[in-house]
Amino acid sequence: MKIFRIIFLSLIASLLLSGWVAAESIKNAKTIGVVLMQGKGGTTKWVDSLASNLESEDVQVITPDMPWHRDRIYDKSFEDAMLEIQEHVNTLKSKGATRIYIAGHSLGAVAAAGYGARVGNIQGIILLAPGHFTNMRKFKRKFIDDLEKADEMIKAGKGNETAEFGDINMGQRMPRDVTANIYKSMFSPTGPAEFVSNMKNLKKGIAVLYVAGSEDRIPKTKDREYAFDKAPANEKNKFTIIESGHLDVPDLASDTVIEWLGKQ
Repeated sequence: MKIFRIIFLSLIASLLLSGWVAAESIKNAKTIGVVLMQGKGGTTKWVDSLASNLESEDVQVITPDMPWHRDRIYDKSFEDAMLEIQEHVNTLKSKGATRIYIAGHSLGAVAAAGYGARVGNIQGIILLAPGHFTNMRKFKRKFIDDLEKADEMIKAGKGNETAEFGDINMGQRMPRDVTANIYKSMFSPTGPAEFVSNMKNLKKGIAVLYVAGSEDRIPKTKDREYAFDKAPANEKNKFTIIESGHLDVPDLASDTVIEWLGKQ
């Protein structure tokens, strides 16, 4: 027994010296509800690992197929996506969740900010490698012609007609068949999906966790300056960079998300 005790104490000492600290459980975790949304052109597979880790902490999680899901890509406008999020919030509340957080990866993160700017009946938003910055110069230049085409169709009374428009995902340009109205709602630099405006207009009291990937295409210093620093001041706001590429951020951010939720 003495030998096992020595081994055990040695192991604990080793872990402490290495900087390892056991993650604290989230207090009253069952009262927390998270709507966790995938990124553009993806599936919930991109966020399943994070969802599973949150559920292991007794957090209630919904991972819906949003209008930018691979099987739905742009079948609804950005505004209608906000209504879908509201439905999921209502579901969580009906299950006893009293503290609601909207989380999203890439375009899902942009949508989380959009919801926080419009509704405000939540405690926070969790932004995982946000992407789809419609008002960023490089982004705007890529889609000038597509937006002009959408405007012309809308002016001609053809806003609900489908046409081919440009899109980009993970640096690759690709065509999308979508209506002019929906395309404009998703891509206009002054439209409802514009990330910076939504961050500036977050409702009072909404806390922000922003997790960027060190290997993502978007420069990390600009990540913070471009949008995070525009959010209303809140002592619970946190910006962090983890070692990750764009797609892996939700998976590798589990500890960061759980720790942040535990401090809310």
